[in-house]
Amino acid sequence: MTHWLSIFLEEREIDRSAIFRLETEETVHFVTMETVEAYILSLQLRMQERIKAKLLEIDHYDGNVMLFFRDIAQGVVRSQPALT
Repeated sequence: MTHWLSIFLEEREIDRSAIFRLETEETVHFVTMETVEAYILSLQLRMQERIKAKLLEIDHYDGNVMLFFRDIAQGVVRSQPALT
């Protein structure tokens, strides 16, 4: 069964190889759209449903969903333990 997120990305022709460049005080991180997708799918169902609702709202108003995905990519970076 195809997941709603996969359908959403395909219908909007979002490039899964797109890379978000995120700067923190310590370093620069590069996060792919594939990583963001996997991160979303790893979240609890309730959070996935909230993300889906927000994406649909943004899309309904012809907003830029990539900005929301960038915010999620920042969450991916924050969720990773710091390297020492």
